[in-house]
Amino acid sequence: MHDAWAIRPGDIMVTLQANRDHEVTITARTAAEIHQLADQLAQAANNLNTAMTAGFGVEWVHVEDQLRQELGHDIGTDLGS
Repeated sequence: MHDAWAIRPGDIMVTLQANRDHEVTITARTAAEIHQLADQLAQAANNLNTAMTAGFGVEWVHVEDQLRQELGHDIGTDLGS
């Protein structure tokens, strides 16, 4: 279900990803590449925040809290029941 990660000499991060046929695909990335991906992910989050604010106003970040109050409980706890 989850990729397995390993660190190899030379500052290389390795991903082992299995598919339905139980074959393994190996992807090696350097620490610099991992940092670049993290930066890209952070930029995507910033872009999403900008788009949501432009589309729904600054109050969009409070929608989850509002729904929890309207429902009277934390909907995240429903998953366990």
